Amino acid sequence: MFFDLNVTWNSRWSQAIVDLALRLGYSGVAFNETVRDNQIIELKTHRSTIVPCRLSLPSQTCGPLRGNVAAALGVEGGDGVFLQLRRLTIVIATEAQLTSANQAVAALKPHYHLIAMRPVTEEAFQLVCERGEADVLSLPLGEKQMFP
Repeated sequence: MFFDLNVTWNSRWSQAIVDLALRLGYSGVAFNETVRDNQIIELKTHRSTIVPCRLSLPSQTCGPLRGNVAAALGVEGGDGVFLQLRRLTIVIATEAQLTSANQAVAALKPHYHLIAMRPVTEEAFQLVCERGEADVLSLPLGEKQMFP
């Protein structure tokens, strides 16, 4: 199981998050946008609003995992530079939503480094595990799940 540092995108405080992550020794963050309900229908035309922050120290370097993560995601940039990824989390409750999300994934890939699906029902969990076309299965570990 892998965990990623993903934070909700907010242009007002994203710079502070990047600065804090750098001070704490992170190799990067994944800025996250979440879509749900009727927004899923419009995913094929959805575009990211995430803009990378300026690093406080342009030559700031990060740990050895940064290169492996960047290579696995196909992210360009110099070795050792702090990663700022764009992540989209799609909240899935029904089979129709999963179908719409799967159809939009190819169109979303140029705009996001990571696509996550977060099932909110037991049926959706099974469907996402079997047929979801996402990079990440997102489960909020701080909340009691409504399914086993």
